[in-house]
Amino acid sequence: MRKISILFVIFFSCTSPYFPKGKPEELIIFSEGLLKIGEFIEKEIQDTFYTPRPEPIYDIIFAKNEEFDKYKGYYTILILATPYTRSYKIFKEIFPEAEKEGIYEKKRVFQREDYIVGIFFYNEDILLKEIKKGILNKVIEHIKNLYKKHVYSIVDINKGIKKEIKKEYGFEIDIPTGFLYIKKSKDFLSLGTHYPDRFIFFYIREKIYLEPEKLMDLRDSLTNVYYDGDKIDRDLTKWKKTKIFDEDAIEIYGHWENEKMKIGGAFKSFIFKKNDKYYFIDMGVFEPEKTKLKYIRWLEAIVSTMKWN
Repeated sequence: MRKISILFVIFFSCTSPYFPKGKPEELIIFSEGLLKIGEFIEKEIQDTFYTPRPEPIYDIIFAKNEEFDKYKGYYTILILATPYTRSYKIFKEIFPEAEKEGIYEKKRVFQREDYIVGIFFYNEDILLKEIKKGILNKVIEHIKNLYKKHVYSIVDINKGIKKEIKKEYGFEIDIPTGFLYIKKSKDFLSLGTHYPDRFIFFYIREKIYLEPEKLMDLRDSLTNVYYDGDKIDRDLTKWKKTKIFDEDAIEIYGHWENEKMKIGGAFKSFIFKKNDKYYFIDMGVFEPEKTKLKYIRWLEAIVSTMKWN
């Protein structure tokens, strides 16, 4: 598994004609001349994940027109413009066909896997509202899909575990080789791997109350039993409503700790109802020396392969 971890680091740190430059979580924004964009991005897009050290969810870079050659070929670029902004020049360079207000998208413009979104409106307030309506979710999905594609380009699927999980728990998931069972029971399953330590658990019940505080209590009760006393640091944990597998869900994310072992790390949970059953899916990382969010995304890529008949 150490070999896989090394490959993972190399994969995201080098560039080639095949893959864009930079990192998947980097969001390059050309918006010179817009007055409200900085505050909007901070409020609507950016977030902080406490692992426990604060890590920004996205690496957002506000670029100037003269830096376009530097950033073209990065994974995700947003060009936000009105006719009166300097960024309009960049917008027209990429989208010369655009003759009216709207949202424009192109992929594989400079490199394979790159994604450029141009948003052009005469009024800045309308432009910002259009970002919230749906294109933001598409950008987020693009970033998630990049991680999923990259993960499964460097690891193989453990077909034996995949078959066992489907038989015993009723869903499919592409568990990579290197993951082993940690705990198994009728309604609880956890798997993990090393270098660094990453682990996922699935708790499946006929009913789970989707109230954030009760869900945090539930996680603490499960990890107290199955993870030898782990619990959530409530001061460094957040929650929000979201969607997963086309279902309404609660997402909880932040810092876990184990006072007895004197260790801690990052976690993210999704709780939702699917096919008349409730699923509590939790992903965790223990990596004291490095940032942890990229490994949470790595685990999310695995969870995203879940399928039901």
